[in-house]
Amino acid sequence: MTLTLLLILLIGNSLLYRSLLNPIVIQTGLWLMYYLIFWHNQAYFAVNLEDIAPFIGLNCLGFSLGGLICWGLYEKVLPEIAIPEPLYDNALFVKNLSLFYPIVLLSLGFTLPMVVKEVGQFSWGDIQELRNTLVENDGKRFGLYGLIQTLSSVYLVLLLTNTSFSWRNGILLAVFLIYTYLLGSRGQLIFFVIPLAYDLLWKNKILVGQAIVGGLMLMGFIVLITIGRASDFSWESIVPMLLTYSVASLPALSLASIDPVPLLGYNTFRVVWLWIGRLGFNIPVAPVISEWISTPLPTNTYSYLKPYYMDFGMVGVFVIPLLLGFVYNLLYFRAKRFHITSCYLLGFLMYALLMQPIEEQYFRWLTNWFYIVLVMFFLKKVEIKWFDTK
Repeated sequence: MTLTLLLILLIGNSLLYRSLLNPIVIQTGLWLMYYLIFWHNQAYFAVNLEDIAPFIGLNCLGFSLGGLICWGLYEKVLPEIAIPEPLYDNALFVKNLSLFYPIVLLSLGFTLPMVVKEVGQFSWGDIQELRNTLVENDGKRFGLYGLIQTLSSVYLVLLLTNTSFSWRNGILLAVFLIYTYLLGSRGQLIFFVIPLAYDLLWKNKILVGQAIVGGLMLMGFIVLITIGRASDFSWESIVPMLLTYSVASLPALSLASIDPVPLLGYNTFRVVWLWIGRLGFNIPVAPVISEWISTPLPTNTYSYLKPYYMDFGMVGVFVIPLLLGFVYNLLYFRAKRFHITSCYLLGFLMYALLMQPIEEQYFRWLTNWFYIVLVMFFLKKVEIKWFDTK
């Protein structure tokens, strides 16, 4: 029944939106692929397809319904809410990108020696040891490095999609990739590549085939990194390892125990409670790193549905994806009408969408999303007159 539902949603969304770049189409296709991979390999897991099917079906139905509601309101009822913003009118945007180039380069350059010093050697074992140290205590030590890395990634995506590639861009890109490698940040590499590819596709600067080839190369690189992290790797373990990183999340979620939460949205709105707690209020905050669970393949990723399910049950599995689907399609339709900010925000949110089967990157990333919106608003709207860029 779930497979039938996914096929109906995929065909219906494809016919309605007629674009492979539509987020509703992408989300349905992503979870259909997840379903089929698990169905083919369910012998590796302690749960049946029926145990995870409700999570897949409800979340996809909610996401698609949210997108449909947005389509009805935006395209049929309130079409005037779109304010066209010419995509080619980006002179101030490009000027500000040029102004901030030395700031971004210096931020990476000044902190790179600090990272090198902490790593000690360039071996993957030392890098992994540093990574484990930085993420201890909910990643408190990772703060400065992570912020610089995220904002540099945002800046690079905007720079590479708005200017011709040059040696200056190449230098910054090389420094960023070295920085990302030394921090062992697979997630940050994905966060950089996905929005870049999506925005280039949106602007017709690359073809779908090129994006697919690039995506396969990225997946291969991530697999090699994952193999490098494994201390007891063998060729017999490669399939279970890949399944652990791809489809073990929902089996883990179906086996996880649901404990009473101390306050509303304890897991979902963790970042909000963290902000309030820093104001002096005594509020419990959920840990950012989840416990490991045996499916029997060991994993500590539970898909993006975990906090919604833990806080609100199956209602959250349906309602929150519905709200997300509405937001995605709102950005999509505004981007189609040449609203620049919506175009780039949609690209960055594609990262969170493609990470849905692995972990939650919406509410958990609230601080980063705030910084991203702030940076984009600043670059697009604020005219800086520090000095003549020439």
